Amino acid sequence: MSEISDECRLSFYEEITPFRENERFWLVRHKQKGKFYVRKNLSSAHREVYLALRGITSQNLPRIYECISLKNEFVVIEELIVGDTLHELVRQGEMFHERAVSIMIDICNVLFILHSMVPPIIHRDIKPENILVTNDGVVKLMDFDIARNYDRDKSQDTEHMGTVGYAAPEHFGFGQTDARSDIYSCGVVLNFLLTGQMLEERMAEGNLGMVVNRCTQINPIHRYQNVFELRQALGGNVGRRDSIFSGNDLEYGVGNHVTYDVRNHVQLFEKRNGEEKGPSYARDWQKFLPPGFRTLKLWKIAVAIFFYCLIFYCVLSADFEAKSEMELILNRIFSGLGLLGGVLVLCNYLGVADQLPGAGRSCGKAFWLLRCIYAFLAFCLMACVFVVLLEILQ
Repeated sequence: MSEISDECRLSFYEEITPFRENERFWLVRHKQKGKFYVRKNLSSAHREVYLALRGITSQNLPRIYECISLKNEFVVIEELIVGDTLHELVRQGEMFHERAVSIMIDICNVLFILHSMVPPIIHRDIKPENILVTNDGVVKLMDFDIARNYDRDKSQDTEHMGTVGYAAPEHFGFGQTDARSDIYSCGVVLNFLLTGQMLEERMAEGNLGMVVNRCTQINPIHRYQNVFELRQALGGNVGRRDSIFSGNDLEYGVGNHVTYDVRNHVQLFEKRNGEEKGPSYARDWQKFLPPGFRTLKLWKIAVAIFFYCLIFYCVLSADFEAKSEMELILNRIFSGLGLLGGVLVLCNYLGVADQLPGAGRSCGKAFWLLRCIYAFLAFCLMACVFVVLLEILQ
């Protein structure tokens, strides 16, 4: 395909904002589809790796949509992944042994694909900042910008790259990086998930500590020789629910921190175009939980339980004038439904408030006042339904 047609394909992607200061990575939007993507302006040295990645279908890798060779650069259009990096999740202290092992097994699965290719693709920069967990809970291995194809005829890498602390010794001139170099980095990442600290600060204990120790041997011969062996070792440690953190200091700084969480950029762009995006949750089923329970945060759940109990108490203890027992029961039921309906509107349950004129967050600071009015109207609606039903029954 000619360079003219390539430039034509690129013209369909509208640049929104750069990810990094050097403006090599951009959040872009397809002008016709309206979808968001990541545009990477790379050198021609990345061509072989990204062309190979484009042919891989894996839920644990970002999808490559376009690979375009221009005169002075190589352009990649990549899937936009929204979620939290492992570094961010560890800082939040929301990790357990079982979850840490599950994440590393997913990484082993995708590395098995990469290492089995001809020639094998070595990631060379596996670290918590380059592993992302999406809002749907899918683990993604990101950032192949220093990945390389393994060449058995070379004794060492042409360029020495990698993140200090996570990169194996061979990254820095002690041999050629291969699949065992990625295994070394996996061991350091696993240790970080288990302890919140680097190897030199604290080594994980127990069976998983033994896995970390073997992964991070200085001599590659003494490590697991492939990710299949590592996955087998991790598989025997699934099922533990012990909390990883017990007063660990998580103020661990990352010198080369990279995040692919661009929710703020997307929301700002959509707000500018009047297309505000609703809240996102770690699991899709969370959005169906009652208000107060959707984020799974304990303090919000406690507050929600208090208010639901208060509504229940008010409905049961209210002194309604009723001519019969049935009328009293219906009165209490519809009063409770009216109050709950108001809560659903106020809390924008399933985006119901966004569908009401002026009640969406993109409508300015007055949206809360309008939501209160709509909540009152919801209560009045239930009262009207009660009156009509009562007339029918009589």
